[in-house]
Amino acid sequence: MPSAFIERSFTEILVVVGVLVTVLVVLRLVIGVARRRATQRTDALLKRTLDVTTDRSSGTEPTVE
Repeated sequence: MPSAFIERSFTEILVVVGVLVTVLVVLRLVIGVARRRATQRTDALLKRTLDVTTDRSSGTEPTVE
């Protein structure tokens, strides 16, 4: 009987570890996508800000796209 209990425990531990690894991998992917989107948004905002600043310094009206 103890042998069956040990095997079942070991299997349950493997399942829990597998689920945890899967959750961590998915979380890492989600964080990577969110970080990439935030970087793109920041880059676009910075570009827009620089374009407006350049337009103001050249004396022309800023263009809105």
